[in-house]
Amino acid sequence: MLHSLAVEWPCLSFDILPDNLGAQRDKIPDGGHTVYIVAGTQAAKPGDNKLMVMKMSQLCRTSEDSDDDNSDDSDVEEDPILETRHVAHHGGVNRVRVCIFLSFFFVSLVSLCL
Repeated sequence: MLHSLAVEWPCLSFDILPDNLGAQRDKIPDGGHTVYIVAGTQAAKPGDNKLMVMKMSQLCRTSEDSDDDNSDDSDVEEDPILETRHVAHHGGVNRVRVCIFLSFFFVSLVSLCL
């Protein structure tokens, strides 16, 4: 499964928000996989930077994927969906990390403000 993603500015760091669906996922669920990612940008001007939360859904098998075991999974190929929310941040984000505490997500970042 290979999908490309383009954002407005480069991101030096990103982190994946963990879920409780387990680490061993052998089959692609109906409707595809969904993943939440947090990333920080490195824009040309400090005022253009953002902290972004992205939801990528309908991540399905692509036509280039090999199907060695000829499983009976449906070969429906849907376009992935990207939803983004962002918070303005003055200064480039050099590192971003996510942790869970008492079932809440906390995001920390290291920034270089010029």
